[in-house]
Amino acid sequence: MLGSQLYVFVLFLLGQYEKSLLDKCMELTNITERCLHTDDEFFLKSMREAIHEILTDVSDSFSNMIDMALANEIRLLIKQIDSSDSVHTIGSAISNLLSLTQDGPQLCSIIAKVLIDRLKSFCLR
Repeated sequence: MLGSQLYVFVLFLLGQYEKSLLDKCMELTNITERCLHTDDEFFLKSMREAIHEILTDVSDSFSNMIDMALANEIRLLIKQIDSSDSVHTIGSAISNLLSLTQDGPQLCSIIAKVLIDRLKSFCLR
């Protein structure tokens, strides 16, 4: 169930970033076309910097999408823990959360942010 919800969320994120990513890809295509038709070293060097900037922007967009998708997955696991009466479901959700912590500090940071947001909303009730 979580996998299909994650898939839908990722599609939503792609929709949010689609125009920006398509614009960057078009920009990259245009630069590449111009580079193919010149031997001007100064121009090629300046285009290399532009390409680097575009690829950095695309990378940042994908990183943000991945972080948001993972945060959504973590929220779903926490929701399972909160709403379930089944020991098996709760244990499975906790196990999945713990396994995410094994994937490094990036995921631990995302988990911490989601838990802090959850705690804030709980305290404001």
